[in-house]
Amino acid sequence: MLQSFETAVKGDHGVRVGLRPDQVLFLGMIALIFGVRVTNLSYNTLFVDEAIYVTLGRNWMQGAFSHGSLGWMYGSYIYPLIAALLNYGAGEAGLRMLSAVLSTAAAVIVYRATVRLFDSESAFWAMLIFGMTAISIDMGQFAVYDAPLVLLITGSLFFVIRAAEAERGEQGFLLVAAACAALGVLTKYIGALYLPVIVFVAAICYLRQNRPLWPILTSFVLPTTALVGAYVWINSGDLATLLSGEAGVDPGVRAQIWADIWAEIGVTSLLAIAGLGLLIWRGLGSARREPAPRRILWAVLVVGLAVSIFAAPIYHLALSNIHSAWKHSVYTLIFIAPLAGYLCAQIVGAVRGIEGSWSLPARLIGMTVTVAIVALSLNYAMGRNNGFQRSWPNVGGAVSYLREADLKPGQPVLAAGSQVYEYYLDMGAANRDMWSNTWYLRYQDLQGLDAMRAAVADHHFAWVILDNYYTPEIDRALEPNLLAAGYRLRYSDRQQTSIGTEALIRIYQKP
Repeated sequence: MLQSFETAVKGDHGVRVGLRPDQVLFLGMIALIFGVRVTNLSYNTLFVDEAIYVTLGRNWMQGAFSHGSLGWMYGSYIYPLIAALLNYGAGEAGLRMLSAVLSTAAAVIVYRATVRLFDSESAFWAMLIFGMTAISIDMGQFAVYDAPLVLLITGSLFFVIRAAEAERGEQGFLLVAAACAALGVLTKYIGALYLPVIVFVAAICYLRQNRPLWPILTSFVLPTTALVGAYVWINSGDLATLLSGEAGVDPGVRAQIWADIWAEIGVTSLLAIAGLGLLIWRGLGSARREPAPRRILWAVLVVGLAVSIFAAPIYHLALSNIHSAWKHSVYTLIFIAPLAGYLCAQIVGAVRGIEGSWSLPARLIGMTVTVAIVALSLNYAMGRNNGFQRSWPNVGGAVSYLREADLKPGQPVLAAGSQVYEYYLDMGAANRDMWSNTWYLRYQDLQGLDAMRAAVADHHFAWVILDNYYTPEIDRALEPNLLAAGYRLRYSDRQQTSIGTEALIRIYQKP
């Protein structure tokens, strides 16, 4: 565990700051993790998800609550309001800067949790793995509600671990952990999938310290359940609408879902499974001396931990839902990074422990292999991050055109990813109804594509923006109707995204 970072040294030259090598490494890793995230926060215009949260927050702050957003958004008002407040002061870069700060803080907490679970060497590896894995970097540059949820889950994990070894203040640590867990679930509902793994970790840590498990129930499980339950009761109608609808659901082939998850955390998962296996193997000797009921309890907890760690991947694979499967792997990363870090530290320790004539060659080979693996892993992560940054179209040119074309407040606009244009053009909450999205539309007694075709035939929309990206099938089906109704193509911008699709932004104006 880290001690004080500063040591005062008296001398003729005043006060000097002395840092141990491990402290220098720790600070260097923080600088690396944070620096990678903030080097280029303007890598692309906002993705539609980023724009959705900040525009909702802006509208709510201006008193416009009529969106029924809790009926289609998998989270509460917490993050959109924070995003809107930050946007007023810091703009687009500030939104992403917040994610960078939260993601870096989560990496530090992963380090602190791993120190308490294992040792500082394992913690350094865990911090490196968590902080420099592509999905973690992506979420540190993405202004969405996953960033605060990652921090809250790591915080809850740390405080239950801390409670297990606390000589005093145990209940306080558990209550803080409960608050983090509940706020996490309210920030983004998928956080509920990771409440069981936090309970399993807490129970294992308590058993390891030979402490009773009852406080976990009374000071963590019950408060968390009460807070989340109260929210569910208050918003039961909206949540029923959410669960009965298709928001956040995108049926996919399980092989592709598996490939998406594997690309993000596949190798780390294998390391974590091996690390957990090593811990189990080393614990078998002492487990045999335990009473039968305690051995059964240990077995249940270990199996429960191994399964619940992969809650999000299991959820996506079980329901064949590919929507955000890659993104949700970051939550599993929180829990597999310490186990993977433990395995890495044990391997390094084993090589370091080789004695005799093979000692020096083994260390040189081990160092070379370690540097090569780390370099290749970082190169892979940065390559994926670069692809992430270019995986959606840049609307900067289209926004500039609309400003020059004097788009007026109140003019009806139908757009693919309309919230992006709503964010950049910012016509205010009073004009929020001017924006319609190609995902869904009601017009007269019609819905969906039929409603769009009827509205176009009536020249209801002053402007129509298509891009073949967010709703490609709708865009291609609607375009002939635009031409037949006399809409004129005013702007076109063809872009190649990193995911292999071609985006073609077109702006049509009614005759």
